[in-house]
Amino acid sequence: MPSLTPIVVLVEPQHPGNIGAACRAMANFGASHLRLVNSCDPFHPDAVKFSVGARSLLGEAEHFADLQSALADVHFSVALTRRSGRLRGALLPLEKLGQRLQSVSEDSRVALVFGREDRGLSTEEVALCSQAVTIETRSEIGSLNLAQAVVVTLYEWARRHDETALPQRQQPTQDQFEALFKQLDEL
Repeated sequence: MPSLTPIVVLVEPQHPGNIGAACRAMANFGASHLRLVNSCDPFHPDAVKFSVGARSLLGEAEHFADLQSALADVHFSVALTRRSGRLRGALLPLEKLGQRLQSVSEDSRVALVFGREDRGLSTEEVALCSQAVTIETRSEIGSLNLAQAVVVTLYEWARRHDETALPQRQQPTQDQFEALFKQLDEL
């Protein structure tokens, strides 16, 4: 995948331990930008305990009231979801994300968006993202724990880190896309 560093966005995480474990995974794979949307307490003792050597990421996390605000300055966003459906579009397997990111320039901000532990991302939240991606599993259970999904995704990101050459062109932010879509609706 690209040499850029992803922003990890956790939407309404319910268990502080998952926030801490996600921070530990981020530190393991060189990601340092965490955004929390309507989060539980990121300084809960469980979050601190599970963050191990990545405690500083808890204090540096940015907090947002909703996903649209968290993605406003992002150029490309990836919704991690297990659920497919007519309104969610085609789900790209995680291992193909590197190919999809070939059109994203190195100076772009890319966000990896993870949903709630009990129900994931809503259809509306997936629609706010540029691409929906799934981690294919062999189990009937299908979904991973939030922190596990962060680990697997960042591992795949790091594994493909040097395989993709990126073009050098600026891409529009999510806010700029929203303004364009509004103009198209008015037309």
